[in-house]
Amino acid sequence: MINFSLSQPEIFIGTVVFFVLFLCVVVLLTKKTHPDPYERLPSVLTPPEQQFYKALVSAVQGRAIILAKVRIADILKVRRGVPRKSFWRHFSKISQKHIDFILIDPQSFDTLCLIELDDKSHARFDRAARDRFVNQIMAKAGLPLHRFPVRRRYDRAEILQTLNVSLIAAL
Repeated sequence: MINFSLSQPEIFIGTVVFFVLFLCVVVLLTKKTHPDPYERLPSVLTPPEQQFYKALVSAVQGRAIILAKVRIADILKVRRGVPRKSFWRHFSKISQKHIDFILIDPQSFDTLCLIELDDKSHARFDRAARDRFVNQIMAKAGLPLHRFPVRRRYDRAEILQTLNVSLIAAL
């Protein structure tokens, strides 16, 4: 018969290790992970965007195709010849930003203009910095960018007046 004698500190350490392992097992077994982490949104557009879209459709009257929530990387690209290291830095700046609405020429599919709806969040420092960046790159690319404040109701004539220069190209 083998006689094991453990000291008090060894018993204490063994007990602590046992309880820590026991707690880890319990936590892992009880931790519930949802099998489907994604769920469908009720709409692609928020209610203010839906309101603006309806007014925009009325103002444009078929002279342009309206696209919603288009990724900037689908409008602009990083120029050829930009070093690979810089390419990814520049691409990452546009790959996850979106423009609210884009008007497209129905014949040539050229981009006529871009539209951003500005709600109260655009007053935040991070959003203001994002807006300055987007304004700058669109101006350099020669793409007109129009900004409209979020409202309860939109005036079709006001929208048309603002966009008129951009829509003349579609006629």
